[in-house]
Amino acid sequence: MFKYFFICEDQLPTDVGFLLFSMIHIRWLAVIIVSGFFAVMGYKMADDVVKIKCEKSMAISMVGLDLCKDVVLIVTGNFHVWELPLNMCGLALYVSLIHAFTHTKTTWEILYCLGMPGALAALLFPNWNSYPQINFMNIYSFLTHGLIVIYPLMLLFSGRWRPNIRNYIRVWIFLAVVIPVAWIVNERYKINFLFLNTPSKGSPLVSIYNLTGDKWYLVGFAVTILIVNLIMYVPFIISDLRKNAVIR
Repeated sequence: MFKYFFICEDQLPTDVGFLLFSMIHIRWLAVIIVSGFFAVMGYKMADDVVKIKCEKSMAISMVGLDLCKDVVLIVTGNFHVWELPLNMCGLALYVSLIHAFTHTKTTWEILYCLGMPGALAALLFPNWNSYPQINFMNIYSFLTHGLIVIYPLMLLFSGRWRPNIRNYIRVWIFLAVVIPVAWIVNERYKINFLFLNTPSKGSPLVSIYNLTGDKWYLVGFAVTILIVNLIMYVPFIISDLRKNAVIR
């Protein structure tokens, strides 16, 4: 049962993983959905002091899981440069930590616009499905991506934080900082942080790549992010317009 628990992807047999939307995958999604529901409901009912403690505990746990993963990989001799937190979900772990202790508008918009949809896409189309169910990296990946989705949902549904399109430019400033760093590391080590070179296998990014080709892939990627984010802002824009109309 625990034969492959600490075995990394390149050392595994090819037939021990799971298929997308197989029962293993669906069970993980179901556990995350149920856990997220109770986390949101519990957070909503808590007072402000407990809410702050919950945010900090959750953010520390996310980063703790990431550091634990690094320790395991170092001890087992499997740590590589691609384990650095330069993918969007890896960055979201640390942005969550900063947000929990600073509550800045920038970190909130990043989590809402990039972290949450990115982690949700990863949960629906995981690129770690070559791992068996009972494997440290598989468990780590589902847990961390689930927490990245649940954390902003708690803040959103409690009304504690609300997206504001006026702050959306901050998201692109963040991308303007991290993308060149990821690009340089990608070129230096021939890897694919932020999926800047090629899309994640089995993800919707493949359709974008097939549509745009290699030359226009990044443009198509950026346009997709923009469209998704604007759709995510629509309910709040409509709500603000209605409030302004009532006030007038």
